[in-house]
Amino acid sequence: MPKGTQKMEHNLISSKVFARKFRELLYRMDPMRLKPCPKGEYDPEQASITRRLINCGTVSRVQRIVHTEFCHWFSRESAGTLAHYQPLAEELLKLVQKYARPAKSDHSKPGKKKKTTAKKKK
Repeated sequence: MPKGTQKMEHNLISSKVFARKFRELLYRMDPMRLKPCPKGEYDPEQASITRRLINCGTVSRVQRIVHTEFCHWFSRESAGTLAHYQPLAEELLKLVQKYARPAKSDHSKPGKKKKTTAKKKK
């Protein structure tokens, strides 16, 4: 796993804003066509998809992840075709790109020296 990926993953998983926006997206798009969609219906799928989204830089990769998870949680027949998930994947990738930020590091900004104090010897 590339350096910093775990922190970025943690930020995405723990982001309440990302979770809310992703939940809203799932209910708006309702990929399983459950209208009206029961509250909490897509929570397991949302959690398993979120864990797999790190380093997904393309719509096709996100689309495959989402489709695979819906096939797992429902069935391949119920989930439908891969193409059905493209609009959801496009919007989801935008959310990931917006909210999956590397954690702030303790390192100084480039070009600035960190102040240090030397201890005096007795």
